[in-house]
Amino acid sequence: MKRRNFLILGVVLATFNGAGMADNSRFSSEHSTTELARLLVDEFTDWHRNLGEKGVIPLAFTGVTATGRQAVLVLTGLPLDRIQRRQFLIWLCRKEEFVGYAYSTEVGIAGQDGAITEALDIYGSSARLDVTKTLLIRRGSDGRISFLDDHEAALPPKSDNGPFFGLQRSAEVIPTRNEDLFTNLWQEQKQKAMWRQR
Repeated sequence: MKRRNFLILGVVLATFNGAGMADNSRFSSEHSTTELARLLVDEFTDWHRNLGEKGVIPLAFTGVTATGRQAVLVLTGLPLDRIQRRQFLIWLCRKEEFVGYAYSTEVGIAGQDGAITEALDIYGSSARLDVTKTLLIRRGSDGRISFLDDHEAALPPKSDNGPFFGLQRSAEVIPTRNEDLFTNLWQEQKQKAMWRQR
């Protein structure tokens, strides 16, 4: 498992440093944080499409500060359960003062016949907008992965939009034991995260 996580990180780094994440000059003082959620979801969609060509689907998070400093963190393989992962992202938004983010995770969509379809959900939030996008996953015999647009929605921010929206707006109290875990985890992961100035 550790070898697979290392390979995923290597492919992600190469894609991020190459053409995988667009050098997006659209982020400027002319754009409010309303557009940021949509920009990040669109970028993450393109990023995942590029990684899919290499047969990789990482669980990932990207956050942007008010000054345009952006981090991309691969969450695949981190020692966190689903509840801790969400709390870690809330904690991380506070720690790094992210004003907008996107988060991607694989999901299974149950059909009426009981069949499960693989999909990728991407959630994005900013101060005034929550955006979600679902991409259906198609695995080729050559190992490549393609994504088909399935659903997209933009919502005004509300606390009941869903558990992965508004993490940077959350007032949720993080248990002390998890605060300590997250501090140690971030000290290790911060150096592995991919950073850039937008």
